[in-house]
Amino acid sequence: MAVNRYSAAVDLSINLIHFLTNAPIQRRISHSGLGRIPVNTDVVIDGRVSPMEATLIGQEKRAIVIPFALADVQNHLFHLGGDIYESLLHGVVTPHEAAAKLQITLEH
Repeated sequence: MAVNRYSAAVDLSINLIHFLTNAPIQRRISHSGLGRIPVNTDVVIDGRVSPMEATLIGQEKRAIVIPFALADVQNHLFHLGGDIYESLLHGVVTPHEAAAKLQITLEH
């Protein structure tokens, strides 16, 4: 998070950032059921309490960062793989099957 140096309320903005990123508030936001994950890496989410958020955190830790220069490629992949990914999230296919389907889709 950043504060614009020309902001009329720099101190207030910094206080808001501190509030939003502190562990208790991050934990509360994460357990709200909104599908939000903490930006504060000190916050631990119990998968039994918030399974969706725990899954998102796991995905975030294993994610591959795609540079902005490849945004068009990323958007194309998202378009091609959307249905496959949805099937994966619903448990219709395994991660291995989803990867194989995406590879076949990309080859055609």
